[in-house]
Amino acid sequence: MGTALFAQQKHALVVAVADYPEVEGRMKNWNDLSSDQDVELLRKMLDDQGFPEENTTYLMDSEATVENLDNAFESLKKRVNQGDIIYFHYSGHGQQISDVNGKKYKRINVLAKDEADGFDETLVLYNAPMRYYKGYEFEHHYADDQLNVHITDLRKSIGSDGQIVVVIDACHSGSATRGEDEPTVRGTDEPCAPKNYSGEEETDDSEGFGTDFSFGEDPSLGKLVAFFGCKAEQVNREYRPDLKSNKRYGSLTYFLIKGMENLTSNNATYANLFSEIRKNMVLSFKNAQQPEIEGDDLNQLIFSGEFKEQEQFYLLEPVIYATKATLQAGQLQGIMPGDSIALFENTVNRMEEGTLIVRGLIESSTPLKSTVKLDKSLPNGKDNGALYRVFKTHDTSLDIDVRVKLDVSGSVKNKLKKALQDIPNVHIENKDYEYLIKEVKKGNGENGLIIYLGSDSDLPLRYMRPIPLDAVWLVDSMVTYIKQAARVNALRRVSSNFDDIDFEIIVTNNAKEPISPSNLLTLEKDKIVRIYIENTGNTFLNVSMINISANNKIRVSSERNNAGIDIGKKRQIAYMKLSDLGIDHYKFIASSSFIDLSPFGKLGSDLSGGTRGGDKNFFTDFINENVSGTRGSTMEETEITIKSIEFDVKENKD
Repeated sequence: MGTALFAQQKHALVVAVADYPEVEGRMKNWNDLSSDQDVELLRKMLDDQGFPEENTTYLMDSEATVENLDNAFESLKKRVNQGDIIYFHYSGHGQQISDVNGKKYKRINVLAKDEADGFDETLVLYNAPMRYYKGYEFEHHYADDQLNVHITDLRKSIGSDGQIVVVIDACHSGSATRGEDEPTVRGTDEPCAPKNYSGEEETDDSEGFGTDFSFGEDPSLGKLVAFFGCKAEQVNREYRPDLKSNKRYGSLTYFLIKGMENLTSNNATYANLFSEIRKNMVLSFKNAQQPEIEGDDLNQLIFSGEFKEQEQFYLLEPVIYATKATLQAGQLQGIMPGDSIALFENTVNRMEEGTLIVRGLIESSTPLKSTVKLDKSLPNGKDNGALYRVFKTHDTSLDIDVRVKLDVSGSVKNKLKKALQDIPNVHIENKDYEYLIKEVKKGNGENGLIIYLGSDSDLPLRYMRPIPLDAVWLVDSMVTYIKQAARVNALRRVSSNFDDIDFEIIVTNNAKEPISPSNLLTLEKDKIVRIYIENTGNTFLNVSMINISANNKIRVSSERNNAGIDIGKKRQIAYMKLSDLGIDHYKFIASSSFIDLSPFGKLGSDLSGGTRGGDKNFFTDFINENVSGTRGSTMEETEITIKSIEFDVKENKD
C-alpha cells in the first residue's frame, strides 16, 4: 500500500489573556492587558494568509488554562500531517518561576532542573498567581519546557518539509505594575517562587524567553522560527499607535503584522520580517525595547513560500451624490483629510492587479468615517459602494507626532507647557511619551533641564547638556530642541517611490564581502563597513545620505556630484567605522537632480535655504511643511525615491 499524500495545510493556535481575574485573598493580582486587541489583528492576518477558520483555535481569557492549552496541543498533533504549517501565538504576561523538578509534581512532570540561573520562564495563563503561596505547585503557569515538548512533537508530525512559527508577546522582566506615567508592561521582574528560594549561583546568559526550544538538533524535524517581544533584561511594552485613541496592542503583535504588510513575495523571509519588526520597534521605543528571533533557518520563506502579500483596503457606503461618497474608515484607521484614494472593483486584492476606476480625495474624517470627493462620477447604475474596494494611495502628512512629558515643577513647567502646546504635532503626555524634559542636579554644579529619549533611557537628546533654570533662553531652547525632534521623527518616517528612480543598497565589510540585511543588526563597534548604491532605475541618479543616530544626532552627506551614478552602474558612497552604540538609521534620498540636505544637520527647525544653484528642493519643502503644520507639497508626484537601512551596533567582543 502506498503512502497517503496530503495537501499542505495551515493551522493556528492563539492564546490571549486580556482580562486576568481579581482573586480575593491574593497579595497581588495581575493587571489587565490589551491582548483582546491583538486577537483582532491576528484574526485578519490569519485570514489574509490563508489559515482556514476551522484549523484555527483561540483560547482567550478564562479559556486560557493549562489543561485547555495541553488539550489544544494534543488535538493539533492529531490533525497535522507532513509538510503542514503551524502558527502559535501567545499574548499575555510572562514570569519566571523557580526551576522545577517535574518528578515532584505530577501535573508538570516534563520539567527538569535545567536552568543555569535557577528559574524557568513561563506563560502566565488565566489562573496563575503573581506571588507564590504555600502549597502552590505551579499548576497554572505554563513553563518553556512544557511548551518545548509540544512544539517538538508537532515538529516530528510535520517533518522536514513543515514549518512552525512561534510568537511570544510577553516578557519575564520589568514590572507588571503600572503608574500613571508608565506604559503597560507584559510581565514582571518578581519571580513566582518560595520566599527563601534564591536560584543557583550560576547566571543565565540566555537571550530571552525561548532558549529552551530545541533548534537545529534534528534535520528530520519541521523548521522552527520563534519571535520574542524583547531581550531578557528589557520590558515588553504595549503600543498605542494613534494618539487620538487609547487603543493599545502588544508591541510584538502590532509590529509583526505591520511588518508583514511591508513585505513582498520577493523578500518574504523571516530575516526580512524580523528586520521590519526590529526597525519599527526600535524607532517607536527609542532603542529601549529590542525584539529577539531564533530559528533553524531565518532565510527560509515565510509560511514555506505561501506568504500572501497584504494591501489594506477600505469599503464605501452607498454613494449619495455623483462625486461624493462616505468611506467606512476614519482617523482610527489612519485616514486623514487630504489623503488620496483610488477605487477598484471589489475582487481586486492589490492595486497593480486591477484597473483603476476613479480617484478621490479625503475631505473630512471622524474617528470611524470619512467623506470622499471623487474626481469624476461613477459609471451609471454602479453607484453601490459594495461594488468597490478603496485603497489609500498617498498620505497627506507624515506620522510625526511628538509626545513629551514634563518632569518639571513650578512656573517653569507652566511656561514650557504653554510654549510646547503651540507647536503643531507636539502633545504633552504623562505616559507613552517619547521625550522627557527633566530637571537634573549634577555633582559638578551642572543643574538645569535636559531632554531625554524615552522613559527608560539616560540618553540625552543630541548629547545635550543641562540648560540652567534661570537662563533667559531656557524656554526658547527647549522649543528649538523639540522642533528638531519633530524634524527627526519626520525624517525617520518619510518614504517615497518614483517609478523611474530605483536603486539597491549594498553593504559590505572592509574586504568588500556583502553583509546580509539580517546581519546589519549584529555588527560590532569599530567595524569598517562600505555602502554602495547600484542604479537599477531608468535615469541618472544623485544620491544623498542622512544618518540619524540612537540619540537623534543627524549627520548629512550631501555634496554635489559626490554620488552621481549612471544607469546600471554601482558606486561606493560611504566608507566608515561604526563608532556609536545602538541603532543607527541611514536614509538614502535619490533624485535625478541634486538636493542639498545640509540644513538637516543644523539644530534649528527652519529648513529654508535648502536649495542651491537653482535646484528645487521638494524634499526639504515637504519636511518643513509637515513639521510646521502647514499644508503644501506632497511626496506623491515628487521625483524622489527614498530607502533606509539600520545598523544595530553592539560592543566589540574582542
